[in-house]
Amino acid sequence: MNRVNQEEFNMQLEQRTLDFSVAVVNALDNLPSRPILRVIVVQLAKSATSIGANYREANRAESKADFSHKVAISCKEASETLYWLDILLRLKFLTQAQKESLKYLRAESSELLALFRSISRSLKHGQRQKSILQQEMMRLGNKEEHRRQNASSNLRQPISK
Repeated sequence: MNRVNQEEFNMQLEQRTLDFSVAVVNALDNLPSRPILRVIVVQLAKSATSIGANYREANRAESKADFSHKVAISCKEASETLYWLDILLRLKFLTQAQKESLKYLRAESSELLALFRSISRSLKHGQRQKSILQQEMMRLGNKEEHRRQNASSNLRQPISK
């Protein structure tokens, strides 16, 4: 991607994660007020809103390693969000209408997880490729150095007749 497209992508994904966070909070507000749900609601609110917060931080990272780390956290938070949504979808006391609103959130969380996994993989692949390239360059450099040393030692040896 060129720089403009990358920046647009970053802004769109930031907006998408913000919209997702708001949708989750609104959906949680429509759930019944039951003591047993408190923990799930709080955990889901934390993990869902953390996806976008960490991605936003990633886009303002101070280094590539910092960016990669924040994206990895967004990935983990999206996975955790799926977990809490799966629990809610299995509860018997939620109405079908409540579950339908959660199904959309689950689908969106799954897509966000796939996006962040893809970003993480491409970052790791890029780093791995760079590392392999650096190792190969070192190996070739060592071979060249070894060749030069052999050549210079051959020059110092007397020529046999």
